[in-house]
Amino acid sequence: MKDEAKMVIDIIMNGGAPAVFHGMSEEDVERIMQYPFNMFG
Repeated sequence: MKDEAKMVIDIIMNGGAPAVFHGMSEEDVERIMQYPFNMFG
């Protein structure tokens, strides 16, 4: 948990990101993938 919190803080301190998700249900992925400006990694 400590490493994940540090990673999120590092992302924010280096310019941020629109969203950071550590896990999503398949239904959420299907819904979000309908929007044209998405990126999953």
